[in-house]
Amino acid sequence: MSQPKINKSMVFKRCYMPEGFNGSLEEIVTTIKEKLPNHADRVFRPELFKSYLIGNITPKENADKGVFVSVLCQDKGATGLINFEKSQESAEVEEHEAPENRAWLDNQILLYIVDNHLVCCNLGPRDSFVGNMLKDIAKVADAVNDDFNFTIADVPNKPELEKVNNIGVKEIDLSLTSYLSTFDNFRNTSISSEIMPVLERVFGEPDEVSGLKKRASAKGRLLLTRGGRFKKEEIPKDDWLTDIGSTVIEQDLDEYKIKLEDGTTISSSNFKVMKSARLTRHGNTFSVDDAKLQTAAFFEELKSNGSLDW
Repeated sequence: MSQPKINKSMVFKRCYMPEGFNGSLEEIVTTIKEKLPNHADRVFRPELFKSYLIGNITPKENADKGVFVSVLCQDKGATGLINFEKSQESAEVEEHEAPENRAWLDNQILLYIVDNHLVCCNLGPRDSFVGNMLKDIAKVADAVNDDFNFTIADVPNKPELEKVNNIGVKEIDLSLTSYLSTFDNFRNTSISSEIMPVLERVFGEPDEVSGLKKRASAKGRLLLTRGGRFKKEEIPKDDWLTDIGSTVIEQDLDEYKIKLEDGTTISSSNFKVMKSARLTRHGNTFSVDDAKLQTAAFFEELKSNGSLDW
């Protein structure tokens, strides 16, 4: 009988180190393994009832470079089980705590790191926390200084980016929802315009904490489109709008749609270098051994087609 399979996505990312730093993310992770051999010391707690821990760090066998990092998301709450035996008329939910020295697995992520390149399996929408987790644990391990900072971002799909620059951008629809809580300097501007009071109330720091929370939970969009003053025959593409579109792509923003001059619509997912992996199911997650083989194979594929130079 064949084992059940599960589909997961692999995404290609790169770690950008500060200027003057000669090390790599792989070296930092290797230091974490040496300095923090106990998994209990490799825990990151971004949420109240969830924590992420580096389950294990394993060098790739028979290779000079490459390390696998297994990240486990632990759910500290109870879980529910449906009881079908109590009554034939109804089914009820029972609450169960995890046994001693056990924890409920909420999710699992596998990272394959070579120098400053990463192939991430089952990362999903948790892009930002991976870098924060590695930085936090690296500082605990004294692998980096307290003021050290690096960024992990998608590797932009260079052929698609060149296509955008060549064809030109006609319209940009950018979601601001993830960023509404981060603007705070509009009140210090010297620009005088009727629109500034509106922009201050949207992007300036609210007077009360409750106002900041409300803005952070709001949804927002920025829509920029080519004006109708000039015909396409007169000006084939809008360089200003195209430059903004390229910047949106290069900055690895969360959610956007860009319409090109030829009518093509592209979105943030177009510029992620991704591949689907069909993995053997293991409990409510996937087989790590299976994922190791496929992430390493994907990296070699990217290496052979020149994607490491993008």
